[in-house]
Amino acid sequence: MFVRQLIGREAGNIINMPYSAAQSCLAMGTVEAVTDEDIAAAGLEPAEPLVANRPDELPRGFRVENIPGGGFDLYDPGGVNISRDVDLPNLIAARDLAWSILHPAEAAPDTTALEELTKADLLKMAEAADIELAGNAKKADIIAALVAAGVTTPPDADSHESQGNHEQSGAGNENNSTGEATSEGAADGAAGDGSGDNGSEGQAE
Repeated sequence: MFVRQLIGREAGNIINMPYSAAQSCLAMGTVEAVTDEDIAAAGLEPAEPLVANRPDELPRGFRVENIPGGGFDLYDPGGVNISRDVDLPNLIAARDLAWSILHPAEAAPDTTALEELTKADLLKMAEAADIELAGNAKKADIIAALVAAGVTTPPDADSHESQGNHEQSGAGNENNSTGEATSEGAADGAAGDGSGDNGSEGQAE
């Protein structure tokens, strides 16, 4: 909003201020209202009017074009056709697509791991995350509070998984060691049998 500054370094100059700030300054008497002629005389261009997006219309900047044979193409403010892979039989579908691009829906978090826990376990998780809960909070309320805090996985899930991998690795190493020991024992036994035979043959001669 253009106003004429009455005090300070900009006194006498026409400046552009946010609407709310201009209204406050007008109420305090530190600025005065100006006309379009005053703005033009100062070599300034009037600010573009603020156009609010209505949910029942296309967002500002988006446009549609008719498709031969029926339907519409939707173009974003940059002129890019964003409906090449989408059928838009009417303007309502085009409007909904435009709004979905401006405000994409967030994917719901996976709470399966939390729902499998007991209420007591959920309360411990909430306490560990410093989440304040009402005394009569239900299980669903606790899960919602944990999700809002970014907690969707039990803290011991990762540790159990890594422990299982470690145990499997240890069992594999143990099996390898046992196999090596068995092989070495068999080799020693074979060598011992061979030496015994050789000794017997020598005595026989």
